Amino acid sequence: MRNEHMKKIKHTTVISALAIVTSLLSCKKDKDLSPLPAPVNNPPEVITSLHLTFVDSSNISSVQTFKFRDPDGDGGNPPVQRDTIKISANKTYSVSVSFFDETKNPIANITNEINNEKNDHQLFFNFSGVNVQSFYLDKDGNNLPIGLMNLWRVKATSNGTVKVVLKHQPGIKNNSQSTGESDADVDFQLKIQ
Repeated sequence: MRNEHMKKIKHTTVISALAIVTSLLSCKKDKDLSPLPAPVNNPPEVITSLHLTFVDSSNISSVQTFKFRDPDGDGGNPPVQRDTIKISANKTYSVSVSFFDETKNPIANITNEINNEKNDHQLFFNFSGVNVQSFYLDKDGNNLPIGLMNLWRVKATSNGTVKVVLKHQPGIKNNSQSTGESDADVDFQLKIQ
């Protein structure tokens, strides 16, 4: 009987020792684990206004700016300004794009913010009914286009539209308009005269 009692004590001691070792090892493993990096927080921009500035390459003193303004943002009141873009046929223009947030006081120019986050943003220009070729003049750190600076080659007289779309593509930018969310999506009438 005494032998059986000793066996039980030894067996209990071995189980207790294993439990302590297992506990220590699992604690060590927890300490050895690297903490997960915090998720990147890059929310879409609030854009209420968009300016397109055209500089005629044959006459750099000829500068025109066309604007879209919706001061209270999406929903709510309709836009208060949507200019018709009027440019000359058979010309080449440098076209820069600027973005503003009019919900802030003073109004915030967020173009630099978009440029600073260029690896996560791209502008697209969708022409309809007009003969215009658009070329990107700026690139991000991955050699993909941004679209804040562009060159437009304008052909024959015509009337149509251009849809200007700014895509927010954090970590997924791939030169495709179908990727990511739209920070801005604005249609302009375009008259080539």
